Amino acid sequence: MNKNQKLELTWIGKDNQTKLEPRILIEDPEKFYGDKNSENMLIYGDNLLALKALEQDFAGQIKCACIDPPYNTGNAFEHYDDGLEHSIWLSLMKPRIEILHRHMAGSGLQPEPLVSIMPSIRISKEFASGIYYLTFTVRNWYYLFDRHNRFQILADSLQYYQMYKGLKLYAYVFMLNHIHIIAFAPDMIAFVRDFKKFTSKEMQKNIIATEPNVLKLFDMGNGKYEF
Repeated sequence: MNKNQKLELTWIGKDNQTKLEPRILIEDPEKFYGDKNSENMLIYGDNLLALKALEQDFAGQIKCACIDPPYNTGNAFEHYDDGLEHSIWLSLMKPRIEILHRHMAGSGLQPEPLVSIMPSIRISKEFASGIYYLTFTVRNWYYLFDRHNRFQILADSLQYYQMYKGLKLYAYVFMLNHIHIIAFAPDMIAFVRDFKKFTSKEMQKNIIATEPNVLKLFDMGNGKYEF
């Protein structure tokens, strides 16, 4: 085989991409959340247009990006259909990945390896002090965090572990029913265990006070609740 030959993934409509014009972001004070002096941004809108708007200021500067796209599993969820025709899904993903790639600085977050893991998978004691990409999900993917100050419960818990338990938080994102974090801890096994235990207790107290009927969705049948 000729060493210059390359294999390429192709599909119908791959080259029929609409050219994006430059975009600008418009500040909306009513949607502020958290510290107004922070350099962080929460952008409402289509993620492709948001990435295009960020490109002029951040191209080649981003060290780490975390994305949570639909994975086209064929399932139908409450707020979107995850069963697109595959070529359509690929055409949606391609421009977003390409523009995100242009944002990247080309250097890693840390020289140490980054391990991606779901908390339900046992973390090896040998690598318990590494940098991990962790995902915590609400049971049955129920939309839980977006009301009654529950985002703040998550933020306060992470801040506590930063202040007193040696947690180094490199990146995080809170979604409606799951959270992602990139973090280092001296003992990641202990952090995952204690973080889940503490936030579950706080969520339970919050739900009892604000939405007691929701609590039954997390009843394990033995007097305990799992979130």
